Amino acid sequence: ADLCSNFAAYWRSTFPFTDCIDHIWFVGVLLFFITKAILYVYTISRIKGKSFQIESDIWLEIFKNIRKEQPKKDVLLVGSNDTQSPFTVGIRQKYIVIPAEEIDFILRHEYCHALRNDVARKVIILVFSCLNWFNPLYFLLKENLSAWIEIACDEAVTENFDERQRKKYASLIIKS
Repeated sequence: ADLCSNFAAYWRSTFPFTDCIDHIWFVGVLLFFITKAILYVYTISRIKGKSFQIESDIWLEIFKNIRKEQPKKDVLLVGSNDTQSPFTVGIRQKYIVIPAEEIDFILRHEYCHALRNDVARKVIILVFSCLNWFNPLYFLLKENLSAWIEIACDEAVTENFDERQRKKYASLIIKS
Protein backbone atom coordinates (compact mmCIF):
# COMPACT_ATOMS: atom_id res chain seq x y z
CA ALA A 1 0.00 0.00 0.00
CA ASP A 2 2.91 2.33 0.85
CA LEU A 3 4.49 1.61 -2.54
CA CYS A 4 1.25 2.56 -4.30
CA SER A 5 0.84 5.83 -2.40
CA ASN A 6 4.49 6.71 -3.14
CA PHE A 7 3.93 5.95 -6.83
CA ALA A 8 0.75 8.07 -6.85
CA ALA A 9 2.58 10.95 -5.15
CA TYR A 10 5.46 10.67 -7.61
CA TRP A 11 3.05 10.56 -10.54
CA ARG A 12 1.15 13.65 -9.36
CA SER A 13 4.34 15.62 -8.73
CA THR A 14 5.81 14.65 -12.11
CA PHE A 15 2.61 15.30 -14.08
CA PRO A 16 0.73 18.22 -12.49
CA PHE A 17 -2.22 17.86 -14.88
CA THR A 18 -3.17 14.46 -13.36
CA ASP A 19 -6.04 16.00 -11.35
CA CYS A 20 -7.32 17.52 -14.57
CA ILE A 21 -7.32 14.07 -16.24
CA ASP A 22 -9.34 12.68 -13.32
CA HIS A 23 -11.95 15.42 -13.79
CA ILE A 24 -12.08 14.94 -17.55
CA TRP A 25 -12.53 11.20 -17.06
CA PHE A 26 -15.33 11.72 -14.54
CA VAL A 27 -17.14 14.22 -16.78
CA GLY A 28 -16.82 11.73 -19.66
CA VAL A 29 -18.34 8.99 -17.49
CA LEU A 30 -21.26 11.24 -16.58
CA LEU A 31 -21.85 12.35 -20.19
CA PHE A 32 -21.68 8.78 -21.45
CA PHE A 33 -24.13 7.59 -18.77
CA ILE A 34 -26.54 10.47 -19.37
CA THR A 35 -26.43 9.92 -23.15
CA LYS A 36 -27.17 6.20 -22.78
CA ALA A 37 -29.95 6.86 -20.25
CA ILE A 38 -31.61 9.38 -22.58
CA LEU A 39 -31.30 6.97 -25.52
CA TYR A 40 -32.85 4.19 -23.42
CA VAL A 41 -35.80 6.36 -22.32
CA TYR A 42 -36.28 7.55 -25.91
CA THR A 43 -36.25 3.96 -27.25
CA ILE A 44 -38.74 2.74 -24.64
CA SER A 45 -41.07 5.68 -25.31
CA ARG A 46 -40.90 5.04 -29.10
CA ILE A 47 -41.73 1.37 -28.55
CA LYS A 48 -44.67 2.23 -26.29
CA GLY A 49 -45.91 4.93 -28.65
CA LYS A 50 -45.31 3.52 -32.11
CA SER A 51 -45.15 -0.26 -31.80
CA PHE A 52 -48.05 -2.67 -31.88
CA GLN A 53 -48.45 -5.80 -29.85
CA ILE A 54 -48.47 -8.92 -32.00
CA GLU A 55 -51.70 -10.60 -30.94
CA SER A 56 -52.28 -13.33 -33.49
CA ASP A 57 -49.66 -14.72 -35.77
CA ILE A 58 -47.28 -17.64 -36.07
CA TRP A 59 -44.74 -15.37 -34.36
CA LEU A 60 -47.04 -15.19 -31.34
CA GLU A 61 -47.67 -18.95 -31.33
CA ILE A 62 -43.93 -19.65 -31.32
CA PHE A 63 -43.43 -16.99 -28.66
CA LYS A 64 -46.12 -18.59 -26.46
CA ASN A 65 -44.48 -22.01 -26.83
CA ILE A 66 -41.12 -20.57 -25.81
CA ARG A 67 -42.72 -18.89 -22.80
CA LYS A 68 -44.28 -22.21 -21.75
CA GLU A 69 -40.81 -23.77 -21.72
CA GLN A 70 -39.32 -20.90 -19.73
CA PRO A 71 -42.09 -18.79 -18.12
CA LYS A 72 -41.54 -15.06 -17.79
CA LYS A 73 -44.54 -12.74 -17.67
CA ASP A 74 -42.89 -9.36 -18.20
CA VAL A 75 -41.91 -9.92 -21.85
CA LEU A 76 -44.03 -8.57 -24.72
CA LEU A 77 -43.70 -9.36 -28.43
CA VAL A 78 -44.26 -6.23 -30.51
CA GLY A 79 -43.94 -5.19 -34.14
CA SER A 80 -42.43 -1.89 -35.18
CA ASN A 81 -42.10 0.10 -38.37
CA ASP A 82 -39.12 1.99 -36.89
CA THR A 83 -36.60 -0.85 -36.84
CA GLN A 84 -34.81 -2.90 -39.44
CA SER A 85 -33.63 -5.74 -37.24
CA PRO A 86 -35.07 -7.55 -34.24
CA PHE A 87 -33.90 -6.54 -30.77
CA THR A 88 -34.83 -6.83 -27.11
CA VAL A 89 -35.05 -3.85 -24.78
CA GLY A 90 -36.40 -3.12 -21.32
CA ILE A 91 -35.41 -3.53 -17.70
CA ARG A 92 -38.70 -4.06 -15.84
CA GLN A 93 -41.01 -4.54 -18.84
CA LYS A 94 -39.09 -6.27 -21.60
CA TYR A 95 -39.97 -5.94 -25.28
CA ILE A 96 -38.94 -8.20 -28.12
CA VAL A 97 -39.26 -5.90 -31.14
CA ILE A 98 -39.77 -7.44 -34.57
CA PRO A 99 -39.53 -5.26 -37.69
CA ALA A 100 -43.03 -4.93 -39.12
CA GLU A 101 -41.63 -4.39 -42.58
CA GLU A 102 -39.99 -7.81 -42.43
CA ILE A 103 -43.33 -9.39 -41.56
CA ASP A 104 -44.91 -7.45 -44.41
CA PHE A 105 -42.24 -8.60 -46.89
CA ILE A 106 -42.47 -12.23 -45.80
CA LEU A 107 -46.26 -12.25 -46.10
CA ARG A 108 -46.17 -10.48 -49.48
CA HIS A 109 -43.69 -13.04 -50.79
CA GLU A 110 -45.68 -16.05 -49.60
CA TYR A 111 -48.98 -14.53 -50.77
CA CYS A 112 -47.42 -14.00 -54.20
CA HIS A 113 -46.62 -17.73 -54.33
CA ALA A 114 -50.29 -18.41 -53.64
CA LEU A 115 -51.45 -15.93 -56.29
CA ARG A 116 -49.12 -17.38 -58.92
CA ASN A 117 -50.09 -20.96 -58.04
CA ASP A 118 -46.44 -21.84 -57.43
CA VAL A 119 -47.35 -24.81 -55.24
CA ALA A 120 -48.89 -26.52 -58.28
CA ARG A 121 -45.72 -25.76 -60.26
CA LYS A 122 -43.61 -27.32 -57.51
CA VAL A 123 -45.86 -30.40 -57.49
CA ILE A 124 -45.35 -30.75 -61.25
CA ILE A 125 -41.59 -30.45 -60.72
CA LEU A 126 -41.86 -33.16 -58.07
CA VAL A 127 -43.77 -35.45 -60.45
CA PHE A 128 -41.12 -34.90 -63.14
CA SER A 129 -38.44 -35.58 -60.50
CA CYS A 130 -40.07 -38.93 -59.79
CA LEU A 131 -40.16 -39.75 -63.48
CA ASN A 132 -36.57 -38.60 -64.04
CA TRP A 133 -34.97 -39.94 -60.84
CA PHE A 134 -32.15 -41.43 -62.92
CA ASN A 135 -31.40 -38.33 -65.01
CA PRO A 136 -28.67 -36.07 -63.56
CA LEU A 137 -29.38 -33.38 -66.15
CA TYR A 138 -32.96 -33.13 -64.93
CA PHE A 139 -31.78 -32.55 -61.36
CA LEU A 140 -29.71 -29.60 -62.57
CA LEU A 141 -32.76 -28.27 -64.38
CA LYS A 142 -34.95 -28.88 -61.30
CA GLU A 143 -32.72 -26.69 -59.13
CA ASN A 144 -32.91 -23.95 -61.75
CA LEU A 145 -36.70 -24.24 -61.98
CA SER A 146 -37.08 -23.81 -58.22
CA ALA A 147 -34.75 -20.81 -58.26
CA TRP A 148 -36.67 -19.29 -61.19
CA ILE A 149 -39.96 -19.64 -59.29
CA GLU A 150 -38.45 -17.82 -56.30
CA ILE A 151 -36.88 -15.11 -58.45
CA ALA A 152 -40.12 -14.54 -60.37
CA CYS A 153 -41.98 -14.22 -57.08
CA ASP A 154 -39.39 -11.76 -55.73
CA GLU A 155 -39.65 -9.68 -58.92
CA ALA A 156 -43.45 -9.61 -58.68
CA VAL A 157 -43.35 -8.57 -55.02
CA THR A 158 -40.83 -5.77 -55.58
CA GLU A 159 -42.37 -4.50 -58.82
CA ASN A 160 -43.97 -1.43 -57.17
CA PHE A 161 -41.36 -0.92 -54.43
CA ASP A 162 -39.19 2.17 -54.25
CA GLU A 163 -35.40 1.87 -54.03
CA ARG A 164 -35.35 1.86 -50.21
CA GLN A 165 -37.91 -0.94 -50.02
CA ARG A 166 -36.02 -2.98 -52.62
CA LYS A 167 -32.81 -2.70 -50.62
CA LYS A 168 -34.59 -3.80 -47.44
CA TYR A 169 -36.23 -6.68 -49.29
CA ALA A 170 -32.87 -7.74 -50.71
CA SER A 171 -31.29 -7.67 -47.26
CA LEU A 172 -34.14 -9.86 -45.97
CA ILE A 173 -33.48 -12.37 -48.79
CA ILE A 174 -29.80 -12.41 -47.85
CA LYS A 175 -30.65 -12.94 -44.16
CA SER A 176 -33.02 -15.76 -45.10
